[in-house]
This record gives sequence, structure tokens and C-alpha cells, in this order.
Amino acid sequence: MSGYGEELRIIKRKDLFTLMSRFLTDREVIAPIKGHGGEVIFYPIESIEDVAWDWTYVNTVLPPKRFFLPQTEELFYYKKSAQGMEITPTYDDRVRMIFGIRPCDVNALVFLDRFFGGGPIGRKTSDMEMKSFQDNYYAIRRANTFIIAFGCHQPGENCFCVCCDAGPFLKENFDLQLTQMGDDEYIVEVGSARGLKIVYGHEDLFRSATEAEEKELIRIMDEAILKFKDTRAYLSKAIQKITLDQVPDALWENLSIRCQDCGGCSYVCPTCCCYNVVDVPINENEGMRVRTWDSCAFAGFTKMAGGDNPRSEKKDRLKRRFFHKLSYHYIERNGRHGCVGCGRCITTCFANISMPAVVEKIRKGVTS
Repeated sequence: MSGYGEELRIIKRKDLFTLMSRFLTDREVIAPIKGHGGEVIFYPIESIEDVAWDWTYVNTVLPPKRFFLPQTEELFYYKKSAQGMEITPTYDDRVRMIFGIRPCDVNALVFLDRFFGGGPIGRKTSDMEMKSFQDNYYAIRRANTFIIAFGCHQPGENCFCVCCDAGPFLKENFDLQLTQMGDDEYIVEVGSARGLKIVYGHEDLFRSATEAEEKELIRIMDEAILKFKDTRAYLSKAIQKITLDQVPDALWENLSIRCQDCGGCSYVCPTCCCYNVVDVPINENEGMRVRTWDSCAFAGFTKMAGGDNPRSEKKDRLKRRFFHKLSYHYIERNGRHGCVGCGRCITTCFANISMPAVVEKIRKGVTS
């Protein structure tokens, strides 16, 4: 049953507290916590008691992508001297662990792996990834981050991961996956050599799962899928129409009237990774090159140095966003479409131009 071919384990809640407390002594642990306004966010914790243990939130307000692609990051420091230009890269090589990440967000990281050319240590690299350019800033963070995922018993109000083959449980691309069994125990699946090392290195905290417990996990997984009643976001028909350019321009025109160009959809999406790069001078001889998040929704995103802008109109930018997410041309390159069904775009977009809303219009041939 385990993704790595290992037998399933059981860990009690108190022993999971002990395990995470041990990790806090030698690495940064990032976990979901309750923010000041009551919303749940991923944040580095100081104590295992900081974690939002009720799990009723399903998804955090923002995805954990900022820990791999920071909203603002220094790429390198440069200094000009008589000998020439000295470049000093700025890499973040901390060993970290993301605890409590959901399957949709893990699948989003796999999508980013394809884009940036990285991935966790031990994962088989595809020929496509071998040929692609590797962004070392992303790749180093990714390789040094352990993934402890939590399967989802109950979809959130806006979740549609089953429509995107991204949840509610993982089959691969995790170190450990935990699923709650009752009030006091979690069943543990091993997904990598690193995950196996965690289990063997802390054998006092785990026991082997019984046959009855393995069957209970299958029951929980089957039951969770049946809880997804809304099928608006089934993507296949929309992928076909977008790929074949069969979506009427009137749809993009009408949607663009509602779009506010806020970029919120890009910032909350776990697979969106558009960025800008600028040089920030400190003085006339030294400075920093900085990367910041950007959005294809912004009017200046495609503006060129000469002043031309191939997507100056909002409808063209909106069309491009969904083409990039769903066109088979990009699916072929990235290994999957660019949506994992986390539902954050539904929560964020007050103009109702979320992925499910647009997909439903495309499937039905509606233009307004």
C-alpha cells in the first residue's frame, strides 16, 4: 500500500508530537498555524504546539510555494572593482521540513519541479527534466526540504482536486504521508528513501499497521473521493477546446470586463510562477539582482523594452492565462496541466473568474 513499497506504520498523536519536536532541534520546520486574523498559513514554527492541529481548514490561505520561490529574493550580489565585476550568488541551503502539506500543494511542487528543473533528492528525474534548464535557487531549496503530507478526509468548500488528478491522497512524491485514524492515531505511508530513514531512525515511535488498519485506510480513501459532489471543474473538454482554439473570443471579452487586474489569482495559485528580475544598486559600484513575483494579469507583464506590448488588452491576458494552464501544448511540456484543484482562486477572485467558473463556461459553450 505504501508508495515506496514499505509496510504501513502507525504513530500515535503523542508520539507524532515527540517526532516533530526532535526535528525542531536540527532543521527548520514549516507547518500550518493560526494567524492573527484566524486564517491558517504556513509558517516556521518554534514549538509543535504552534501547529493548527484541528485540520478543519483543509487548505491554508496561501500555498507553501513561497518557501521554494520567495515573493522577493536576492539572486546575487555584485561588486565592480579594478579587476572587473565580482558576482556572489545568494543560495538558501537550509535543511527544512514542510509538515501538514496537502496533496494538491505537493502536486503543485511537482509542477514547479518541471518548470524550474529541480526536485527532491532520490526522485527519479525524467528525460524532459534532464534536458531542461535548472534554476539552482529553486532546486537547492526543493532538494533540502522534507515533505510530510496529510491526506484529506473531507474536501473544503471550494476543493476540486479529484477533477485535476491531484488528491485527496498522494501515491508518490512525498517522504511521509499521514492519514488520521480516529482521534489518537495516524497511519503512515512511506514515499521515499528519506521517509524510510525517518521511520527507521525513530523506530521507538512507530509500529506496524495491522491488516484491519490497512483496510480502514482504503475505506477512508474511497469514502473521501465520494464526498466530492461538484463536477463543474472536470477539465478534459476545456483542455480540448483551448488546445484547438475553439473558445469564442466573446468569452474572454466578457470576462475581461469583470477582471480587476489584481493578480490575486496568480499569487494564491500554487503553480503560478511568473516573476520579474531587477537590479537594485547599493551605490555606483555594487548592488543586488532581485527576483520578485509577477503576474500575467498585469498590463506591464509583457511590455517590451521598445514599448510594444503584445497583450496590452485585458482579454488577451486573460486568454493567455487559461491557455497556459490548460492547453495541451503546455501539458506536454510540464507533465500535467497547471491546476491542482486547491480552490484558492475561487476564494480569492471576487469577480468569479476562477478556474471552475471558466472551465464550466468553456464546456457549455457559454460566452457571458
